[in-house]
Amino acid sequence: MRIRPLNTLEKLALVILVASFFSCSNSKIEQSSTLSFDNNPIHYNVEGKGPLTLIFVHGWASNQTYWMQQTKYFNKKYKVVTLDLAGHGKSGKIRNNWTPENYARDVMAVMNEIDAKNVVLIGHDMGDEIILRASRTNPTRIAGIIGVDNFKSVEVLDADSLKKAEERFFNIMKKNYKIGAEFYVAEYLFSPYSNPKNINKVLNDVKSVQPKIAVQTLENLFKDYKNEKQFLRNIIAPLYLVNSDYSPTDTTALRKHCYYGYEITYLRDIGHYPMLEAPNELNSALEKYLTKIDQRLKQKE
Repeated sequence: MRIRPLNTLEKLALVILVASFFSCSNSKIEQSSTLSFDNNPIHYNVEGKGPLTLIFVHGWASNQTYWMQQTKYFNKKYKVVTLDLAGHGKSGKIRNNWTPENYARDVMAVMNEIDAKNVVLIGHDMGDEIILRASRTNPTRIAGIIGVDNFKSVEVLDADSLKKAEERFFNIMKKNYKIGAEFYVAEYLFSPYSNPKNINKVLNDVKSVQPKIAVQTLENLFKDYKNEKQFLRNIIAPLYLVNSDYSPTDTTALRKHCYYGYEITYLRDIGHYPMLEAPNELNSALEKYLTKIDQRLKQKE
């Protein structure tokens, strides 16, 4: 049987049908950007809907794709937001000061753009400093705070004895960023049980960030840790943590500074990146906390 060629109208109808199909198949994901306080475009994704808005904040020298397994898991029940902080991923990279305060402004820019309510801020690595500051900016919007492998050394990092070691480390990073970054990642961010694939991924991502941005960000974070205790005292809800056991968590300091209490779930035999190394276990821990936060909100209504 000979196939009749399509006429112009039929071709147009086919194009519309195909475009419609792909549009519908991706309708759950909103990819967009908004401007931060200094006009840096902040790239973000929004998926799903629900009673809570989960805003996932990535760590140093990474990007929003690290939360891929969490987005897939939680977008069926909640509104899930991921973003690239300035200097990372697809977001703008022109800024004078790479400080936790300014990164928190990136988060607030996205929160304001989507008019987020009942927000749960979930931060990894340097995300702890960022979500604490963002929560202070507009506390009426914040339903909960969850740290992923952070708040582990609240008082230890403020010790004067570490200052000389910090100086040596940053001297290396400034002279040869790639060598310093490789040492930092391999020595401090993974356990002996960590998968080499995950180590290589993080190494590649760390080395792809502009050295000036990466080093200045770390320097400002180390300076900022002295404020962490005061910020923890100001949290008006329990602090929830999902920490790996590759390094200890200073629970004495958490008991001292978290006036509304804290709760920790430990993930075993992994390094600093639970979202890469144990995504299913991380999702289970987060789900437990989110259920508690949702129940607490309902009790207030």
